[in-house]
Order: sequence, then C-alpha cells, then structure tokens
Amino acid sequence: MAVKRINPSAMMSKAVETLTIWHEARSALRGVERNEKQAKVNALAAMQSLSTKTVVFESMGTQVRATLVEASSIVVDEAKLKKAVGAAVWNKCLTPMFDRAKLEQLIAGGIISPVVVASCSTEVPKQAYIKLTEKVMQDEDTEGAQVVPDQVRAKGGKR
Repeated sequence: MAVKRINPSAMMSKAVETLTIWHEARSALRGVERNEKQAKVNALAAMQSLSTKTVVFESMGTQVRATLVEASSIVVDEAKLKKAVGAAVWNKCLTPMFDRAKLEQLIAGGIISPVVVASCSTEVPKQAYIKLTEKVMQDEDTEGAQVVPDQVRAKGGKR
C-alpha cells in the first residue's frame, strides 16, 4: 500500500482559493444588503406619505402587494408599577430565574460544591465557523498569503 503524501503548499493554495471565493461572495452580499436596506428605508418613507396602507404593483413578472405595517408595543415602567401596587402584589408578577452569577457566588462562598454543579452540567459543543478579518492591502502585502494562528482559526458558536 502506497503512502499518499500531502503537499502543504497545494493545500494552502486550495484553502486560500476557497477562502477568497467565500470572501468575495460575502463582500458582494454585503453590498446588496446595504442597497436593500437603503431601498427599504426609501420605500417606507414613500408608503408613509401615502393615504393608503396597501399598494399593489407588478415587478419582474410578479404581482406584489406591499402593506405598510405600523406596529406598537406597551412598555411597562416597572419601578413605577412596583411603587403603585406595593411589594406584595409586585412579587406575584415575578418569575424566579436561574442566575449564573449568583450560582458562582454560592460556589465561591462554599455553600454549593463545584462537584455538585459539575454533576448537573453538560458541555454542549457549538458549531465551528471561520472568522474573516478584512484589511486594505498595500502593494507589499499582496505577495503571498500565510497562516497566522491568531487570525485564522475555527471557533465555536453560532452566528
């Protein structure tokens, strides 16, 4: 059985090629998203100036209905409400929630054993992703790509 040798420079070249394609696609998408956001702002202003809330029009061979939705929500001034109804009634509005900072204080104070917490805990792996850091390149920076461990890495977490 022959041993297959891997050419590190070919692997680097392929990685740089695929990263370049991804970066160019992401940059193009950002431009489109910027244009879409500005078009949305302009369309919202135009719809708000109309006396109607719905406009039907044709675009790219499709009938489109645009409806202006002006939503609102109620924000409760909790401090004011607590003062108005009293502490006993106010406490009936509350729900106990887990507080990691309080747990850590109880562990530090020796009230809860870290062994107990560990037995009740599970590490959940997160999805790996690639973080790109962009920099405008000068002429002397364009000669070749190199891996810099602190800048190119797989990192856990969802985006």
